[in-house]
Amino acid sequence: KNRTLLLWRIAWLAVGYALPLGGLALFFMITDIRGRIVLTERERVGVTYIRQLIEVHDQVVREIWGWRLASAAENQLDLELARLETLEQETAPQLFPFGLASADRRTANLTATQLRAAWEDAKQSPLGTQERTEDLIMLVGQLHALIAHTSDAAGLTFSTEPETGYVTDTLAFGLPVHLERLVQMCEQLMGWSAPMTASERTRVAGVFFPQLEKEMPRLERNIRLALESDLRSAHVSPSFHRDYPPAAATFLSTLHRLSEALNPANQGAGHAAWDEIFRAAYTDSMEFWRFSAVQLDHLLEDQIVHVKHERNAAIGLAALIVVTLLPLTWLYFSRYIRPVVQDMVD
Repeated sequence: KNRTLLLWRIAWLAVGYALPLGGLALFFMITDIRGRIVLTERERVGVTYIRQLIEVHDQVVREIWGWRLASAAENQLDLELARLETLEQETAPQLFPFGLASADRRTANLTATQLRAAWEDAKQSPLGTQERTEDLIMLVGQLHALIAHTSDAAGLTFSTEPETGYVTDTLAFGLPVHLERLVQMCEQLMGWSAPMTASERTRVAGVFFPQLEKEMPRLERNIRLALESDLRSAHVSPSFHRDYPPAAATFLSTLHRLSEALNPANQGAGHAAWDEIFRAAYTDSMEFWRFSAVQLDHLLEDQIVHVKHERNAAIGLAALIVVTLLPLTWLYFSRYIRPVVQDMVD
């Protein structure tokens, strides 16, 4: 009888300790905190890589359009490519696998080394030649493909946080498409040699006008939803809602101005006006994409901090329960277990 009673009382004591520990294990299994942390860290690696790709893209486009002295542009582009190569070498392979096999020369083995090779090929051609321009445009195409591939590989479009999801969706889909449109428009509307006639620009603008009109609503919707979600969220960077709206408003205003310039009804502007509009659109757009990547990095960092806080709170609660059980265990042992053991010994 005493043995049975002792086993029951020890079993009840074991259940008291098993409940908080089992609850902690169940909480980790249901919420998958470890998986969420690993996924978000991989997203941050992808965003960091995209931020550097944006800088390389900016230098390539400026080289195409001749916005800087040739020597300065080459030195700056070499510097940005070197930073990209270093970043790629330091990236943990288990967090973010780089490289993409493809039969297309523009997207074959997309790595920083491949971009470097394309730039070295471009430098072999004299400044201002069609061959150099074509090589640089191919390099831009590689950058766009690598941005899209990085977004997919890093899982940027599958974020669990609403505001992060909308910003990543804008960055993953809007960035390469928008930059591709700007490069194509400047290539065909401004021309690399002789300026196009008014009728030719009107014809080409008629192609890009409906594309821009189609893309703008999605960008505006994602920006609006990101800000609305941020207002309802309690664990994101406080600076997001303060700093993001002005940058987004500037970006959208330049898109609207560009749309008005492409509108077939407003094709009377001269070549200088076209140059001013496109330069402003490109400059403001690059600033917005840089700012979006920086803010996205902050949002992901806040998301990691929030998930780790959940993990630490769960562990702390379980530890508190176990610590509270220790004196109760002594009282339980003294009153219910030791008398039974003493009776059995007697």
